[in-house]
Amino acid sequence: MFAVLTLVPAAPAATEPCTCALNWTDPDSGHACREPQFGCPPVACDGPYPPWCVVESLPCADPDPDSGINTGLYGGNWIHCEPEYSPTPPSYPPPPPFAVVRIGALLPRQLPSGELMHLGRAEELTSVLMAIEEINNKTDGVADDLLPNTQLLLAHRDSRCDPAFGSDAAYQLLHHAFDGAGCDALVGAYCSSASIPAARLAELTATPQVSHSSQSPELSGDDFPFFARVVTSDSLMAVALAEATRNLLGVKRVATIACTDAYCTAGVAAFEAAASAQGITIIESVRFENGQSNLGEPLGALRASCATVFVAIALAEDADRLLEQALGARLVGPEFTWVGDIGLFEGLGSLAGRGLPVDDFRGILAITNSIAPSVAYDGYASRKRARPSTLGDGTNCDPADDDEGHKLWSVDTDEDRAPRCFGANNQFPESVYAPRAYDAVYAVAHAVQALVDDPLVQRIDGDALMAALLAVRFDGVTGKVSFSSEPATLGDRAGGVLYDVMNVNASGAWVKLGTWQPADNWEQSFAGNGQALTRPTPDNSKPPELVGDTLRVGVFCDDHVGESECQHVMHIIDRINDKKDGFLDDLLPDHTLFYSMVQTGTTGCAESEAIRSQFDQLYSDLNGVVATIGPFCSDDVAAVTAAEWRAGADVSTVVLSPSSTAPILANVGAYPNLLRLSSNDKHIQSAVAALAERLGWQAICVLHDDGLWGRGVMQSFTSIFESSGGKIVNNGTAEFSKAAFDGGNLTGSDLLDQLEDCQIILLAAYPDAQRAVFAASYDEGRLWGPGYAWLNVLPAEEALYNADGSVNSLKYQALWDEVSSSQGCTNMSPQSRPFCDHDDDASTLPDYTAMRVDAVIKLAVSADAAIRNGSRPGDADALYATMLAADTVTGLSGPLVFDDSGDRLGTLEVLNYRLLTEASQSGRRLSSVLLPRSLLEFSIVGSYSTATSTLQLPDVGALVFSGGSTEPVQLEPLTDGNKYHLFLSHSWLSGQDAVRVMKERLLNLLPDTKIFLDVDDLASGRGAAEVAMSKILVVFLSDGYLTRPNTVRELLRAMSLQKIVITVYDERSVYMDKGVLRAAIEAACLNLSRWGLDGDLAAWGAEVPTTADIFAALTAQPLLWTRVPAFMNVTLQACVTPLVQPKAPMLRPSADGKANLSPEALQRTVEMLVQPKALILQSVPSWAQKGLGRADGKASLSPEALERAIEMMQAAAEPGAAASTRLYTRAGIGFTWQRLRAGERFRIYASPHNPGALELTQELSCLLQHLDIELEVTTSVADLTACSHMLLYLDKRTWTDDDQRIAALSSDVKAALAGRVHLLLVHESEPFEYMAGSHAGVKFDDLLDCVDGATPIELLQRQVYAEVAVPLKEGIYRPASLLLLARAVGDQTRTSALRQLTFSSKELRLPSMTLAEGSASLMSRSKHDPASRQNTPHGRRRALPPL
Repeated sequence: MFAVLTLVPAAPAATEPCTCALNWTDPDSGHACREPQFGCPPVACDGPYPPWCVVESLPCADPDPDSGINTGLYGGNWIHCEPEYSPTPPSYPPPPPFAVVRIGALLPRQLPSGELMHLGRAEELTSVLMAIEEINNKTDGVADDLLPNTQLLLAHRDSRCDPAFGSDAAYQLLHHAFDGAGCDALVGAYCSSASIPAARLAELTATPQVSHSSQSPELSGDDFPFFARVVTSDSLMAVALAEATRNLLGVKRVATIACTDAYCTAGVAAFEAAASAQGITIIESVRFENGQSNLGEPLGALRASCATVFVAIALAEDADRLLEQALGARLVGPEFTWVGDIGLFEGLGSLAGRGLPVDDFRGILAITNSIAPSVAYDGYASRKRARPSTLGDGTNCDPADDDEGHKLWSVDTDEDRAPRCFGANNQFPESVYAPRAYDAVYAVAHAVQALVDDPLVQRIDGDALMAALLAVRFDGVTGKVSFSSEPATLGDRAGGVLYDVMNVNASGAWVKLGTWQPADNWEQSFAGNGQALTRPTPDNSKPPELVGDTLRVGVFCDDHVGESECQHVMHIIDRINDKKDGFLDDLLPDHTLFYSMVQTGTTGCAESEAIRSQFDQLYSDLNGVVATIGPFCSDDVAAVTAAEWRAGADVSTVVLSPSSTAPILANVGAYPNLLRLSSNDKHIQSAVAALAERLGWQAICVLHDDGLWGRGVMQSFTSIFESSGGKIVNNGTAEFSKAAFDGGNLTGSDLLDQLEDCQIILLAAYPDAQRAVFAASYDEGRLWGPGYAWLNVLPAEEALYNADGSVNSLKYQALWDEVSSSQGCTNMSPQSRPFCDHDDDASTLPDYTAMRVDAVIKLAVSADAAIRNGSRPGDADALYATMLAADTVTGLSGPLVFDDSGDRLGTLEVLNYRLLTEASQSGRRLSSVLLPRSLLEFSIVGSYSTATSTLQLPDVGALVFSGGSTEPVQLEPLTDGNKYHLFLSHSWLSGQDAVRVMKERLLNLLPDTKIFLDVDDLASGRGAAEVAMSKILVVFLSDGYLTRPNTVRELLRAMSLQKIVITVYDERSVYMDKGVLRAAIEAACLNLSRWGLDGDLAAWGAEVPTTADIFAALTAQPLLWTRVPAFMNVTLQACVTPLVQPKAPMLRPSADGKANLSPEALQRTVEMLVQPKALILQSVPSWAQKGLGRADGKASLSPEALERAIEMMQAAAEPGAAASTRLYTRAGIGFTWQRLRAGERFRIYASPHNPGALELTQELSCLLQHLDIELEVTTSVADLTACSHMLLYLDKRTWTDDDQRIAALSSDVKAALAGRVHLLLVHESEPFEYMAGSHAGVKFDDLLDCVDGATPIELLQRQVYAEVAVPLKEGIYRPASLLLLARAVGDQTRTSALRQLTFSSKELRLPSMTLAEGSASLMSRSKHDPASRQNTPHGRRRALPPL
């Protein structure tokens, strides 16, 4: 092959096409070109001199679409033939020797997906440009003697870090650049996966290629004879990584994880070889695809390996995603150490750059390419800093071109939009590869200079240039640059090899521990700088290597409680594993609990095969399971503990179930190795029977479902009750089909039919069935009132707190409080408080939390005892035997005492539903219903000991039965023939799901409300008759509502009867636009006759309404349906406010006519503000409806609205000075107001260049002053770094009108980002046209891409909108908006607004309040089924979550 590289000013004129002559042969094989090669005939010639005959390999008919020649990309390899004689070359004028050298830059700007690369890649292109400009400039004092008579030209192509794109880009540079003359040398590519195919093509044209960053060991050696690199091969980095892992960390066992491209594949292979030489065992090797979005499976494999040290080889973009998802998978923290290369280093930097907290990544170790300090590098850095930015001006990209006229800093899009800008600001710290890109250009220049200096060289070919390149020796900015000529390491950098050993400290910052260079041993290789190694553990101790030192625990977590209760399981495991936190530190001193988790779904008990499959998954993930926490419902527990199944699966795992209570599971022969933290229903039924005997009840009816639990209750109670002389009145009709009820084929009224002639009823059913029964009883007046009693067996464990020999529950609460928050319930939880606590109150443990925590404690205590007695950690049978024989442990739920069958023994509480009008009347709140005036409570009236079978019921007269005298909040009575309070009118196609949610939430708000929803209540007809029987018509105005005859009929019927019409506008509907709404009404009016509605109006005796009439009806009481829970709650409260009887106002006018606090409210406020106690802020449904006007026309909260926002505050004792004030509102906005951090003097910086920002802080301050909270605000940018937050208030004015102001605001924002001051985004939402407002709201999209008002590009590139903004809305939604803002301002953890806004509490559905009064309930140590837990009152001192 005689491809010649000539140094000429321009490409020669094209020659005439040649013909593949019959006498041409392949010089290597001697085969004639006229004969088919690899099944293909010769097809074309390539030149210009000497010509080659090109023969395709299979498939033959797949040539390059541009040249028609097979390039190796389309059909295979070239076969080069040459004539037996040398044809006379064409004559050209001799070019000036060495006039130009054409450089091809093979550097990425985009990822294969089309996204822009990290801006570090732009720095590398800048360094290439800088080197070429300095070499070409002979008067700047930089390399003026280098190539004095030669100009370097640049052509750039985007390799995209991808083999296919890289190969295509290289082919373009080699064959088509510079009008077909091609490039003389290539610089790049960045990624090894792109460099490898480029190097193969460069070999075919004998074109030297110098990469600045491709480190894959695969590129080493003579397989790539025209490839060299100024970066070191990862084969050396792998040695450094292995030596640091063994000598710095002291680790002998690791798991590796790597992507699958050429760089990662060769890199991890090199590490594993180097690790073996260091005596390190690779216990698991995991791979994932480059760009893979969901890394759950590979991270699961890491967890299953039981390793604690993970070595990651990945590109920066993949490492970023890997670290972020590892954090969510709990594979980051005190137990785990991550080790990696430059990809891990840059990946963590990217996380920090996006504003994500990186404190939890302490202890990471990375090996990165180093640059020794030198005068050359300092000069380079100084000159580069002085270069202008190429980021563009915020509107237009930098216009610079390469020497072919291609734009360097703008990327065209396929869409009809402006190009995207790609550039660098040339500030430091820069990409570690940028100075190496600079040296790569100089390496080529020095090689050319060597040939120019040789008087015997007149024309320079690629072979000669490559030989000169391998002989280059010069002092570059990255140190001494030279290349290896050895066949095994051909082209690898031989001089200046130096690595930095980097470590993440306790603050999440990278620090340098020293440097490493190749030597005979670690002592010679590593040069420390005195910086101490930081490990991931809080006390900097070495964590265990987690091989034989673990107890492998599976956790079943059903979706109902996965965000809260299962988080407690993870938390208690972390606490037990932490031997320095003062909590159970003596347990398992040499062992660690290692867990994996599965979700069991949302519908309660799963099918047996499904739950067994999940058990198998846990077993596989952990390579064996000694114990599981869960399952929870009795059917699931039976499935995974059944002796027959266990024998077939060969498992003996101990199952600790927090909540299963079915009596049948006490059969240890049928269900072995089962420990239940909740009392067997047999004990509960014994307590019920004892209660019945105490009250003199001899005849009782039972209503139960046909599930395992329901039937178990019936059988157990019947046996016990009848043995004491009692009688089951309805023994033949006690059971109902749960499937039929769930499917809608059984109603509450149907279930009451099974209870004829009953007075005392024992109910064993899920809460949804209970609710239906109670509602039907109340509506129909059956089995309700004096002479009736209901017994409920819903279990809820009593929480006991013992001083001695017990778990320190207050310590646990304090530990939980440190790491939990309501924002932890979202998928973007704050890393400082990652665990989910729905109500932000560590003292409330929902549902079965106590039993879940106690299950882990019991497991740890028993495992500790078993191991000390010589048992293996994985011996499940020995563990279970120890559990039954061990001394009593006292947990969060009380003493953990078990009988021989593994069933919990303890104390059950006798609870009585009561309806109270003042919270202060209750000494102990367990649960409450959020209503404007009343609280539904469980009062403890007695107890039952399962150990002694004794009932304590001190005061029978304290019980309140059905029809008691305590008065609940009453709805306005239905009169005038009305049967329903609300009629929900909606379009099936677009509104059915939302209206279903609306009805459920409205019933939670006011359980006695009668709501008509067609799918539930329409027996016949088209709905108009039911509208006539409803007090209020709620129109859910979604797309298509006004095009459906039935919905228009419902609206017209309500208008004809002058009913109240409340319109709830779907925020995504086209009707949000008034013009669209009017047009739709006009169209509907034109169709009245066609739909037959004019006849209906005539039959009703009503006139046909005008367009204006319908428009007025739909806009008279407008509300908004938004997916933000706080605003949704305001809408729902406004819907039911007209139904609630008014309460006495808490505000009383003073002599001067101003509103004052009533004495009661004032007293409560004073008591709470003068004592260091947590505050609970509760609002009423109407608090947000008044007082939003100000004299200056701007919205504010009136004293009345503010007072109603705080009127139902309640103190909960917490000894000692509080570091924060805890706030909780009915609107579902729970938050914490924390003290300023050390060094902070202000809560908010409100930039004077941000229109409306200061006014917003004044609006917020008005609210907080009523809580005696001062909002510290500054407008001086000098105080910025002393602030908790910089407020960025976004409305129409923010980025419009005044370029000077916008520049000043941008400068403030950049200063906040640079100073790591939290940027608090607040967005004034687009105005709701149907509700008056005075703020300049704006669509968020307009802040991104509108012509006037878009955010400056430099801020977008800095990801200024990485967090979701706090939304502000007008009108009745303003107070909720301000409370959301208060929560974001008060949170010192700098959590994302997204985490706050997506907070949605679990809903609790309670029976009809009137019916619930007087019901008695025995609450056991657990409830029978997980499906009931979201609907059932629970827990000690547990406030009901907001609706």
